[in-house]
Amino acid sequence: MDALLGDLGVGLPDREKQGADNANDSEFDLGDDHPLSARRELRQWLKRGLIVERGGKILATDAFQRSLKFLESLEDQTMTSTASRLAR
Repeated sequence: MDALLGDLGVGLPDREKQGADNANDSEFDLGDDHPLSARRELRQWLKRGLIVERGGKILATDAFQRSLKFLESLEDQTMTSTASRLAR
């Protein structure tokens, strides 16, 4: 794909290239039975206490929701440091 895009004069940013490389890595192969993989992952989340099952519904725990909000806050932060402050 990189060769095709290169022929068109279009390049992928390094981050996207890395993501594409990782997507093709055999370590991330999920197999063909996606429902089975999903059930296994949900069982692991239940064991770890990230989610709970109540009344046939799966709910996120407060700790899991706080973790997600924390991660979102990391993505929303902008760099406020100036070059002069970093040079100290």
